[in-house]
Amino acid sequence: MKFKLVLRQKRGDKIPFNYQYPLSSAIYKFIKQADQEYAEQLHQKGFGKGFKFFTFSDLNFKEVNTDKEGFVISDGEILLLYVDIYLPKTTQSLIKGIFENKELTIANLYHKTDFSIISVEIMEDRLQHVGAEEIVKVEVKPTSPIVIGRKNVRGNYDYLLPMDDDFKTFMLKNWEEKLRVFNDNIDNSIRSVEIKNADNVKTRLVVLKADTLQETRIKGSKNYTIELIGKKKEIELLMAGGLGLHNAQGMGSVKIIE
Repeated sequence: MKFKLVLRQKRGDKIPFNYQYPLSSAIYKFIKQADQEYAEQLHQKGFGKGFKFFTFSDLNFKEVNTDKEGFVISDGEILLLYVDIYLPKTTQSLIKGIFENKELTIANLYHKTDFSIISVEIMEDRLQHVGAEEIVKVEVKPTSPIVIGRKNVRGNYDYLLPMDDDFKTFMLKNWEEKLRVFNDNIDNSIRSVEIKNADNVKTRLVVLKADTLQETRIKGSKNYTIELIGKKKEIELLMAGGLGLHNAQGMGSVKIIE
């Protein structure tokens, strides 16, 4: 399920460049308010596999202004944010109400900016008329960096880009790992990933938990097309939970191309 949030600055004038971790924390609070039991599964267990099954887009600015510390936010500035969440049916109607007319805070050790959520829209389900078991093909593009990694002998990730041979292999592997969270015996239905229009890929280094002992640097990519083939229910889970790694930190959000 994809939500479109319209944010209006209320207090504060600065967002750090690496805003993903504090924004993730703010979104998680809304999920917790909507469904305590579901939020505990996300936070403590990740459904037993470490997956959180929510993600969000980059912040969308009408006009980007920066200084050496981050994004400069003017009084009353409007930002757009898209939030993707894989939700149980019982929670879907609740969480829209949790977002509405609330405040969202993005803060780090040095800056804090509050936004009023002035509009919440549940985006149209482009696959609503397709049966859950039907095989479909969709083309999507990243709205936040997609992080794909291959573990090396040290147990760390070597981050891959769309032009790397193993990129789509490990994206597909990650998709199948997410499916196994809900069904250990996923069937051998048609399921594939193809990368298109990758001539002008943009990469981004993102620092999670910046200025802490847990600081982590990850590398993602945008500005290309991904063709997904699979059962509708499998594609919906992937799009709602995010493609690749670090989804709960705002990585792997996509939208279907018109």
